[in-house]
Amino acid sequence: FDSMCPVMSEWTMQTHYEKNHAGYVKKTNEILKSRPKLQKSSLALLLTQAKGHLFDMAAQHFNHVFWWYTLKPFSEKAPEPKGKLYQMIIRDFGSISNWRQDFIAEGLKRFGSGWCWLIVDEDGKLKNVTTPNAQIPNFFKGKQPLLVCDLWEHAYFCDYATDRKAYLQ
Repeated sequence: FDSMCPVMSEWTMQTHYEKNHAGYVKKTNEILKSRPKLQKSSLALLLTQAKGHLFDMAAQHFNHVFWWYTLKPFSEKAPEPKGKLYQMIIRDFGSISNWRQDFIAEGLKRFGSGWCWLIVDEDGKLKNVTTPNAQIPNFFKGKQPLLVCDLWEHAYFCDYATDRKAYLQ
């Protein structure tokens, strides 16, 4: 939990994982108790079939799992993307700096809670997009998420208060 210090505190990471994310998993499992036909579904399949509160809880679980895998331990100089991803960023944004600025700008445009994503769209182009609340990019229709950032206040409030821009940077 301390691997993101000093950009995110150990307390924020531990609370986020053990309380927020664990809560979504627990609520998903509670709802599934009354839905035996969905109990053996993979998370991805469940997201195609779930509606309402079940979708919200399962999608928040998916989004958080994706986010945990997106995060890397803090280092003074984060590694630059390489290979095909680097080439795609240059092609679609002009530079790493332009991509980063666009990602931050997209995250700042999202009113309220949600998620900021780097995706490959159905045409094979990289785009930064946001989704509200528990929504996910429609990867069932060709949008492939590559990176995600949690925009819910619980992800950053204790470390950054209301300064979402500092958190995204």
